[in-house]
Amino acid sequence: MAPSLHRVVAVSGRSSDRALPTPWYLRRVDLLRSCKTGEVIEATPQPLSHRLRIAAAGVLIGVPVVLASQWFFKTWVPRYYAELDALSKTDPVFAARKLAEFISLLLLAPVLTCIVAAIAMTVQASRIVRAGRRPLPGAKVRGRTEVVAGWWCVRLPTLLWGSLLLACALWAWWSYVQLASMFWNGYLDKRTEVLSKTSPRAAAQSMHDAPGIPENGVRP
Repeated sequence: MAPSLHRVVAVSGRSSDRALPTPWYLRRVDLLRSCKTGEVIEATPQPLSHRLRIAAAGVLIGVPVVLASQWFFKTWVPRYYAELDALSKTDPVFAARKLAEFISLLLLAPVLTCIVAAIAMTVQASRIVRAGRRPLPGAKVRGRTEVVAGWWCVRLPTLLWGSLLLACALWAWWSYVQLASMFWNGYLDKRTEVLSKTSPRAAAQSMHDAPGIPENGVRP
């Protein structure tokens, strides 16, 4: 009787230690399970000196950029617009042309930044497509990362992503060209025509060209 009692107690103890199955809605879905190669890249250790250098570089670059942007938009741009306003009273056509040039250059800076960033990311995507794996061999990661490889898991999504970035870069340049040409051919021509008719120089020229009016503008 005693051995059987000990056997029952042991079996019951093992059954109580057995974990209950996790519900299906709490299970972690791993869509890349079939694409994992089993290779794991450990996190690259970053010493404190390296982090301090990165922070110092960010401060040395970010603070001048912020100060320069504030000076440009709060000081230089209002001063430039005031100069154009004063110039429009004497030569409105030239002032309108200078305004068109300034707006075109002002819009060109963010467009070029987006294009350069899209091209850089497209080049990185092409490297991943050629390697057929992510992360790339020899890449540095911040956390423990499992290597994923395969056509459907790596190459096809990366190829679509790179094509989308390249299309966005081309669309940004096309939009800028269309906007600049519309501004130059539409707004500038109408603005020049209106200002040329209302300017003092144009009024004096029209009085000079009118028949029956002498050069001094006084009728006989």
